Amino acid sequence: MEEINSRQLAVNLLAFIPYMFNNFIKDAACDSSVKKKFYLLMLLKRNPNQSMTYYSEQMSLPKSNITLLVDKLVKEGYAERVSDDNDRRYVYTTITDEGIGFIEETTKHFEEHILKKLEAYEEEDIESLYIHITRVMDIIKKQINKN
Repeated sequence: MEEINSRQLAVNLLAFIPYMFNNFIKDAACDSSVKKKFYLLMLLKRNPNQSMTYYSEQMSLPKSNITLLVDKLVKEGYAERVSDDNDRRYVYTTITDEGIGFIEETTKHFEEHILKKLEAYEEEDIESLYIHITRVMDIIKKQINKN
């Protein structure tokens, strides 16, 4: 791929992500703490046994904020802290069945919200979005699976 095409792709990706968030997720009827809980629980589910620093970097939040958020998740029964079997100094956070339930409920909420947003789109545009977003996801998954 030519340098200019790669650069334009980078610019478009940087514009695309906030655009999608702002148009489909941002105004979902839930507060930011629910969104943060959801995102952290998704990270715990997909990337278990990572350090607080890892989750902090993934969410672009200070480690102290992640610790407070984990404290809330543990208190609410969505996560639990587990000591490393080999080294008790290390404590990991794992998602519980209740946490998975929270993800499922919140996902349904976001899906319904997005479906309402899509009602304003023409059928032809919905089909086009579906085809292209699916293709983009496939390309990204292929690259992830290489690593």
